[in-house]
Amino acid sequence: MDLTTIEIVGAAFGNKGAQLMLYAAAQHLRHAFGGVRVVVEPGTGTYEERARYGLYQKMRERAYGRMGFLIELLMHGGYRRKFGMVSEDEIDAIIDVSGFAYGDLWGPEHMEKRSAAVRRWKRRGKKIVILPQTFGPFVIPRVRQAALEILGSADLVFARDRTSYSHACGLGITQVQMAPDITHLVSGIVPDCFSPPTPWSCVIPNHQMIRMGASDVRDQYHVFLVNVIQELLARNLHPHVLQHEAKDDSALVAELRSVFGDSVPVLREEDPVRVKGIIGTSFLVVASRFHGLLNALSQGVPALATSWSHKYEELLEDYGCPHNLLSPDAPAPVIAAKLDELHREPGRTTLVNTMCEAAAAQRQKVSAMWSQVDALLTGRVSGQH
Repeated sequence: MDLTTIEIVGAAFGNKGAQLMLYAAAQHLRHAFGGVRVVVEPGTGTYEERARYGLYQKMRERAYGRMGFLIELLMHGGYRRKFGMVSEDEIDAIIDVSGFAYGDLWGPEHMEKRSAAVRRWKRRGKKIVILPQTFGPFVIPRVRQAALEILGSADLVFARDRTSYSHACGLGITQVQMAPDITHLVSGIVPDCFSPPTPWSCVIPNHQMIRMGASDVRDQYHVFLVNVIQELLARNLHPHVLQHEAKDDSALVAELRSVFGDSVPVLREEDPVRVKGIIGTSFLVVASRFHGLLNALSQGVPALATSWSHKYEELLEDYGCPHNLLSPDAPAPVIAAKLDELHREPGRTTLVNTMCEAAAAQRQKVSAMWSQVDALLTGRVSGQH
């Protein structure tokens, strides 16, 4: 009997948060369903990256135009299996780990392309699960129509925050539920060679703060990051800059390096599980990356955040510290006061205890979500067609 096959869509390498979600989903599916084949689009990472995660590559028959049908006939099942390739007809279910891909921010073309794929998947009888992610808003008519088709066609839809849940319900989607981000269940690994001074602090920049912000935010955000690092240096908290995305955050990291030189080390790590482990050893975090913030909070590391989307505010609210959100135009005295709150006792211990309790509750909710997903998929992955 052929192995059953599940495709993960919306995944990516390079962005450590997206990569960690891919890892979390693949890890769970293999644990829950044994020999299931996990498939991604060929554009998802390099061959080496896919191989490292044990991922099969989906064939894009339609990308070959009129030759697609002939290529599919020539590449029979045994040949495809030999080279780690899978045709769309072999896929039983679609698991969407996009994170944040459905809303006015991304424009109608992107969403209409996905809605066309959803129609094709449903015609072929595939199960569709949209794992916890950010949704909305859906004001643009074409975006709203595409979102209605995508979310309305899915067998299970999970929003990871209250605002996203409200946006999805506003479309009239009745099957939407709430669940936390799936990476809560991933345990970080600390690299053997990582030995920073104690205590050390972690600063995680994000180019989206500039890209998605107002025209004057770029200069404000640069000053903000410089002020944060200076305040951490003044407290002898040994700040390190963590480059969470290899490509797009490089310019911001280079700017900070030009200011501080070797006095503030830059951390680069390819493995997102190790990134999570590294963050977990820090004394405190100042993050503009969602999963950088989540990795801190879920491991009981006090954190401050900046935001370009409601998902940051909602995450801080889940962990009982909504007041830890900072504006990129926050002056140095405000930054200093917030850092002192995370630094001083007994407030620090109280906050850590609150976060640890919240993290335990979040993990329970993710486990409950996976139980629903597993129950939906059981008929498929047990070979019952």
